[in-house]
Amino acid sequence: MSSAFSVFGASPAWLQGDGLAPLTYRSVLLSSLHFFPNLLSEQTWLTVTRSELAVAQAHYAARPDASRQERMVFAADQVKNRGPQVAEALAPFLKEEVLKRAAAAPRTLVASHALPPFQYDAASGKLVLVGGPKVFSLLTAPAPNTVTGLPEQASKMAIYSVADNQRTDAKDDAFLDVIEAIRHQPGGVPAATLIALDRRVTSEGIVLPKSAAEAVLEAAKRNEGKGMSANVVFTVDGGVQGPSKRVLTARLVHVTITDPDSRIVASYQASDFPLAQAPVVVPPTTPTAPTFDIVGVALGMPAAEVDTILQAHMSVGTIFRRENGRDVGPQPVAYDALKVYMSEDTREIVLVYFDPTTSDTVSAVRRWVALENGFTTESVRTRLIAKYGPPGQTLSGGGGWTWGRAGGCQGFGDAQLKTENLDRVRGILRTDQAFRQAMQKALDLRRFGYKPGNVSRCGLAVTSRIENGGLLTTLFDQKAVAQRFYPEAPKPPPKPPAKPAAPVRPRTPAPAPAP
Repeated sequence: MSSAFSVFGASPAWLQGDGLAPLTYRSVLLSSLHFFPNLLSEQTWLTVTRSELAVAQAHYAARPDASRQERMVFAADQVKNRGPQVAEALAPFLKEEVLKRAAAAPRTLVASHALPPFQYDAASGKLVLVGGPKVFSLLTAPAPNTVTGLPEQASKMAIYSVADNQRTDAKDDAFLDVIEAIRHQPGGVPAATLIALDRRVTSEGIVLPKSAAEAVLEAAKRNEGKGMSANVVFTVDGGVQGPSKRVLTARLVHVTITDPDSRIVASYQASDFPLAQAPVVVPPTTPTAPTFDIVGVALGMPAAEVDTILQAHMSVGTIFRRENGRDVGPQPVAYDALKVYMSEDTREIVLVYFDPTTSDTVSAVRRWVALENGFTTESVRTRLIAKYGPPGQTLSGGGGWTWGRAGGCQGFGDAQLKTENLDRVRGILRTDQAFRQAMQKALDLRRFGYKPGNVSRCGLAVTSRIENGGLLTTLFDQKAVAQRFYPEAPKPPPKPPAKPAAPVRPRTPAPAPAP
């Protein structure tokens, strides 16, 4: 799962002050410089000095701007000398001034993270993620335990990665230009800083009375799909160097959850979250294949279990079924037998394909669900990462992702479902526009017409793409389907044996010339 959380350039006004600072690239860099004074090489300091020197000389040569004066590191008399050695002479002064600023910078930071969409679960009295995991992180996900090169102290903490998102909130910072200069130095600072937090900031849902939860969800609709935010406050208290990784350590202070109108709906103390534990070291084993599902439906699952899961997942309005071997033409089609589950509001359709040899176990799953108004590609990606982890491949231009072993084996179909080829199992046969449009958006895998071939690179995989105003997600295993459906698939003929090389005849020596 992704280990980077957003670094926002501003926080709500009520979160600032009292020694708090919004989590920005600047605030993290200043903490890094304070705890790691030798973070930058002397050559980098010299390059930054030359940059700041040019800025100061241009400032004093023109009409001095009073509003910019406080952002100058050097005084006017320090930059009068324009000799070639002036930067070398001023570099120690600039380094000392920046480190002073770093020592005085706030250490208690506020990280604001936009949360995925929620829904109210009446049974638990909580707001829970829509189609997401039961337990989720309020700083997205911590970095995996497989991060190597960490110091021993940090290995017992929750590691998060703060990426430089090219934003800075420092209007009154006298060293803004210096910070920007440091940011853009090749090799000056890493693109992401590791922060080791003493607690794992996870949640199983936000406990709220039903009326309060409904007000939050209504605010999300009113704000065009904007959801809640988690505001995580922590204090950076040190820095440790490992074999190859440098880590800032931090203590969790408290967490607040705000609704789309920036009102606090929940507040937690640090003690409400579990202490981070050292990862359990286990001997290396053969990697196991990943497991995926779509709303709880997995490959190999029996049909009866699928019915139970989908009836609990959504309010099912219509169910269709298609049996094997109906109107498939002369060529066999792997994804033929299926059940279609459509929600009453037609905003969600789940297609469940069954093994052609049994018609009782799941061989593929496809789901189309309408996206909320105002959605962004990044919000969709964040939601998918929360469930499946970082994608192995992103389609060109974004808006499409792959997990698992697709291996070049196609996972998208492009045929429309046709009611005349389906048997209605439940619900009335609707002819309204919403129903027809929903049937057009759930694309059928059946006409994909899988052909046997080299599937050694394929395996269990998930593909997801933004399609027709919704999200189309497919779970499949082309290799497994090919092995079952085409057990006698012809193998390529063996290569003919190489012809033996012709024997080399010895050359007859030429006769010696007569004396």
